[in-house]
Amino acid sequence: MIADATREIWRSPEVQSAQTINNYFEALPLAPEKHYTWQVSVQDNHANVVTSAPVGFFTTTDWAGIPFISAQPATALPVFTRQFTLHQTPSAVASAILYVSGLGAYAVQMNHHNLQAIGDERLEILNPGWTDYHTRINYQAYDVQADLKRDNHVNIPVGKGYFLGRIAQFSNYESLFTDGIKRPLLIFKLVITYTDGQQQTVTSAETDKWAYYDDYRVVDNDIYDGETIDFRLAPGELQPVVTPPIDQAAVRQTLAPSHEAKVYELLDQQNSPVASANYRIDRIGSKATLPLGAVQLVDVHHEDWRADRQQRLLFDFGQNMAATLAVTFHANTLALTKIEVRTGEILNDGQGDVVQQTGSDGPKNTLHHRNLVSEIGGDARSAEVFYTQDEKVHTVNARWTFHGYRYVEVVTDGPVTIQAIQQIPVSSLTHQTAWLQTNNAAVNRLIKNIQFSEQSNYLSIPIDSPNRAERAGWTADAQIFAQSGLMGFDSVAFLGHYLKVINQTEVGSAYQIIMPQSFLPKLAQARAAGWSDIGIVLPWRLYQFTGDKTFVTQYYPQITAYMRQIGPLTTTATTYDEHLFGDWLGFAPAATPFMNLIYRAYTAQLMTKMARVVADDLGQQQYAHLFKLVRAKIQEKYVADDETEEFHLLTRTADQVDRSFQGYSFVDDAETGLLWFLKLQLFTDETQKQRAIATLKRVVDNHDQTSRPTMPAKSLAVGFLGINVLLPELSAAGLNDQAYDLLLSDQNPSWLLAVKNGATTLWERWDSYTQERGISPDAMNSYNHYAYGSIAQWLYATMLGINVTPSRGEDAIVIAPKIDRGQVYNDESRITTVTGEMDSVYGPIKVAWQSDGAALTSLKVTIPVNTQATLKLPLADARRLNLVSHEASAPDSYELTLAAGTTSFGQSQ
Repeated sequence: MIADATREIWRSPEVQSAQTINNYFEALPLAPEKHYTWQVSVQDNHANVVTSAPVGFFTTTDWAGIPFISAQPATALPVFTRQFTLHQTPSAVASAILYVSGLGAYAVQMNHHNLQAIGDERLEILNPGWTDYHTRINYQAYDVQADLKRDNHVNIPVGKGYFLGRIAQFSNYESLFTDGIKRPLLIFKLVITYTDGQQQTVTSAETDKWAYYDDYRVVDNDIYDGETIDFRLAPGELQPVVTPPIDQAAVRQTLAPSHEAKVYELLDQQNSPVASANYRIDRIGSKATLPLGAVQLVDVHHEDWRADRQQRLLFDFGQNMAATLAVTFHANTLALTKIEVRTGEILNDGQGDVVQQTGSDGPKNTLHHRNLVSEIGGDARSAEVFYTQDEKVHTVNARWTFHGYRYVEVVTDGPVTIQAIQQIPVSSLTHQTAWLQTNNAAVNRLIKNIQFSEQSNYLSIPIDSPNRAERAGWTADAQIFAQSGLMGFDSVAFLGHYLKVINQTEVGSAYQIIMPQSFLPKLAQARAAGWSDIGIVLPWRLYQFTGDKTFVTQYYPQITAYMRQIGPLTTTATTYDEHLFGDWLGFAPAATPFMNLIYRAYTAQLMTKMARVVADDLGQQQYAHLFKLVRAKIQEKYVADDETEEFHLLTRTADQVDRSFQGYSFVDDAETGLLWFLKLQLFTDETQKQRAIATLKRVVDNHDQTSRPTMPAKSLAVGFLGINVLLPELSAAGLNDQAYDLLLSDQNPSWLLAVKNGATTLWERWDSYTQERGISPDAMNSYNHYAYGSIAQWLYATMLGINVTPSRGEDAIVIAPKIDRGQVYNDESRITTVTGEMDSVYGPIKVAWQSDGAALTSLKVTIPVNTQATLKLPLADARRLNLVSHEASAPDSYELTLAAGTTSFGQSQ
């Protein structure tokens, strides 16, 4: 370990160990306000030594006595500024660490260098990130030694971010100020240490040396709406900083160091348009089938990117994503010109109800905007607006906002030339950890859609969508997708930070529907099964994925308190809301009271396991008893199992309720209900289990539409609370062919319906768009919503066959692919070839297999060094790969221990 770049402070002896993860450093205490780097060297059994690249981190600082400073409330974009002189020469500086935070969002320039820039690869935006600012404000640290001169100048603009903008309209941050008026806040501490041991600090406490000016050119900056810039205006005069009317000591107490969940512009992944066109708004054609008409798109090349009062430009970037926008343009007139650069996820198809204002909101081929409007949050303008009265070339990269978009439309009231336009992805995820390819092009596109939706919605916290006036931390989306999210990208630190956020709120262990509070304040405070349970599910997922017990031990007191808030541990009564959400947006959902009991059983089961992790014997007994109580209640109230008839689960009639919160009709034998019944092992014996599986098979197959008259055969009918268990539980129940049938379905509802309709991300609704009715008339219609991407868990663990669970210890890696043995029933090719890789906590694991539709014909597996894996295969596959002789008697499955390295079976040998 190195301190301050050069001084080695600790070196371990050589350690002989097979434990490659969760080795805790406790050798010596670390000093505050230091920059440490850490390296590890590993020697293999052939005496080869590999040394890691140095990993740096900063220790914390003490904020005592350092105040927040502010500007006047009406400021559009205040820029705080400070000059200072070093006490010694720059060459005498041994270290210089800047600690800083600001609300809403800040950026730091030191001597004209943007400290948030990380090479040419990415740029931090919207620091300090999104938390509940009542109880936690993140701060960041930067090594600025290389940036210092003898005389120095600091500029820190503070935008609206998540604190001052419309996204915070329901967060009650006004209460932090004694006069109830929100203001921008900044706190700053620079610690300079010289080679002779002397220290110099520059802080926001020296208020007389700080000033700010209004950058009047930035008329507005808002996460929902975008930026408005008036190039006619100039920055204002310097003004003294303001002491904000807050309880300084109390707000300082909420400061917490964090680098885990920053939002980045991914500069090395920016995109140019794949197509560009113009159209005239005074030439709208009409057809009887298109109530809103159509415009004629004319393809144009880069040199013809011109717009005017009658002619608009339309750019297609080919991929929907969360992104900022960079544009270079100039007006072709000296008259005042307004340029709107609007973003959108889809184009209108011309179908719609003009009176009811549903479907398209404009002619075919124009930008669709209505889906960006939220019933509660209002309209998200999602555009950059520029005013100019010159013919100069202007370049803008709007970084105080982000949009969810694929298309950009340029609307202007005067002649304008667009010289360049770029879509720059934004995400908190920078390292992909899973790759998967099959022989089916539509499935491959689905896999890409999942990846793009994960990146687009992991933005400081897991949000529901990056597009409309909402973008909130809906907790069901986060917990449902967590396992898939951990597999797809390196997101342990990101989700670990979110776990801190939801445990550091005003409500403590009273986990809620939306966290941090930002939207639907009264509704968000309710307790809803599968939503507020995130406080239990997320730490368990992180523990399983990493083997790190601290995810459980650190929050165990809060989650045990939450379990008692939901209800006593001695009865099945709960305080879950009886009407909210349930199996959200499922076409044939189980009644919400039933789902409440299901999640009570599920959380009791998880708590039993977590009590074992923390050695809480009494808790383990109590939660196990609670689970038995709930299982008995479900058997008594919901199970109809006369052995002379079919097994039925009364997921509608037992509660005598008909319709869901979103208006879908509840049904008996709901897929979601049956799946959870099997997952939680709520059956009484093996006979009842098999009868429940038979009912599930009948419901999913839906032959001749006998089970679901309004839905096609081989169709899913689940919503949010069923989607993450659907395919895993079908495969676990021996219905693997049905799981593949649902994967390959392209009817409504299905995953591939969206793919067939051109989706490049996942949709909020199964039927957000259909050929028959066009754009869904329903409110809330995001085209970048990641929850249904929880199928990724099954794609990686069951189809590809990579299962990594460090919490299991020695049996952490299991390779168990389950191939597609189903029959062709639509235009989709059955899955016969799969290749993939997962960069696990142990290292990269690779699997490639081929089949002939009946059994595996080849299998190739790569296991990381210092580990081993268990290969588990059905007997038919083991025989085809010559692992078992055809004559030999054997159990139904075959197991083999695989050593580190690459092993091939069958044709790939």
